[in-house]
Amino acid sequence: MECLLYIPRATRLGRRVRLLGLVCCGSLLLFFLGGCATHTTLACPAAKGRTTKVYFATDRQAKGSEPRLQFAPHRSDPPTLQVGWEEVSLGAKHAVGKLDPAVAITAVHSGKQVPGGQRGEALRRSDAVIAAFANGTLRAAIRASQPPRSNQPRQVLLFIHGFNNSFDESLRKAAQLAADLDLVDCAGRSRGVPIAYSWPAEGTVLSYLADEENAEWTQQRLVPFLRAVADVCRQERAELHIVAHSMGSRALIRSLADIANAGGPGMSQPIGHVILLAPDMGKALFDQYLQRVLPLVQHLTIYVSARDRALSLSRILHGGHERLGLIESTIMTALNLTGLSGSSHRELGASPEAQESGKVDMIDVSSGIAGSFGHSYEDPSFIRDLHELIANDTPAGTGARQNLQARETSTDLFHSLGRGRVRFFQLKAGK
Repeated sequence: MECLLYIPRATRLGRRVRLLGLVCCGSLLLFFLGGCATHTTLACPAAKGRTTKVYFATDRQAKGSEPRLQFAPHRSDPPTLQVGWEEVSLGAKHAVGKLDPAVAITAVHSGKQVPGGQRGEALRRSDAVIAAFANGTLRAAIRASQPPRSNQPRQVLLFIHGFNNSFDESLRKAAQLAADLDLVDCAGRSRGVPIAYSWPAEGTVLSYLADEENAEWTQQRLVPFLRAVADVCRQERAELHIVAHSMGSRALIRSLADIANAGGPGMSQPIGHVILLAPDMGKALFDQYLQRVLPLVQHLTIYVSARDRALSLSRILHGGHERLGLIESTIMTALNLTGLSGSSHRELGASPEAQESGKVDMIDVSSGIAGSFGHSYEDPSFIRDLHELIANDTPAGTGARQNLQARETSTDLFHSLGRGRVRFFQLKAGK
């Protein structure tokens, strides 16, 4: 569905119709971005319910007071970051990949507010809070956790939400991912450290354009947060993986590009897996950042769809410019089956060229995996693929991921890398 309207600009009627068109598109975006399929596959069929601790960082405006502090949709003023943790309960009927009433957040949380001071010192105060959180709370959580398997390092999973997500929803999603990726087992034991970075997505009908600016506004806190978390993970020999959805992918990639441009300490060890789910980002913009970002990650996986209606609307709002998560039909018609042989993502060859050539996988989930509107990734087959990628570091097309059909395109997916340096796969639902 598309909002294609002829809107005369010079008249009062035209301005009203133009506003109506924005309301229409905004409403449809909220509808599509919130659209979810239903599944009944249980994560722990025999479980009676469990809880997991989700750590958070947010620059949303705080409201209320301890111990029932809550966070509003809009920005903090002055712009500051708050950190802490929440206990999130997962019900006995929690379904794989699904956010439902079985997932609830306790009313009381533990956190650390940014101390008072001059408005001009807000960023410096946030940096101090980030450092204290990473070196104290987060380090202790990593040391207290156990790896999913005895021969693996400890795991840290950072989730960055997209447009139209509240603070509570971002924590629920982080908890759901932690459960489905075995970072918390069916008895509630910690097998990793889930973190939610919750930026101020406003979640109203006309908030899409405002949220675009908010996703850029949050980078002044997301950049030092990424540095601090990556540094602690390196010191504790823990693997850091990042999952970003929709507009959150834009905030993440731009922040990583800022880190690459600035250099300096804090990213001396590459991030493990970076996963972009239905990224709402201009493909040409991403192409410019890609080569700068790649040295900071061990492997980049992009899940895309040709049927993502939310990104189809986003493309209209952005003047027809391609979205990274919306694979074009011209590429789809150029795909051919091809073979693939590969090893672990951590053993990609000695030369920089060989390493870069295997760093990026693009996975097409157009076959109904991404929900009714192509933007909500819930299908158990997607969760199984994500689990194999993060938990077992299984290369696409091999081992338990042989259900991925390797494809080859007759055109460059990204001009900055050139032909053959991005691997393309198709994931079928129910396999």
